[in-house]
Amino acid sequence: LNLSPDQKSELQSASHGMEEERKAIETIYTSLTALMSNSWLMNSGIEECTEQFTSILNPTQMSKFLLWADHNSEAIDQLDYVNAPPANAQPNSSPTFAFGIDESTAMEES
Repeated sequence: LNLSPDQKSELQSASHGMEEERKAIETIYTSLTALMSNSWLMNSGIEECTEQFTSILNPTQMSKFLLWADHNSEAIDQLDYVNAPPANAQPNSSPTFAFGIDESTAMEES
């Protein structure tokens, strides 16, 4: 195309963030494929609850939620949905979830 240096710079600026968006879409696709391939995960009660939750989120929020869930998959796997204690009971042990940016990581990046 014989692009000028200015054109190359504009194209690079215009494509900023596209790789992150592509990864987010890939995560969504992988998650939905996993859900659809495990029919036991998709029953009417779960579908209703999932639709109610996801209808509140915009696409960016949904993407962030799925990335958070992927990042916290080990802790989520530790949750015991079937034998959960009453809401007012103190848990014996609980998984550790990560929220936001780890302070040590944030300091290293700056």
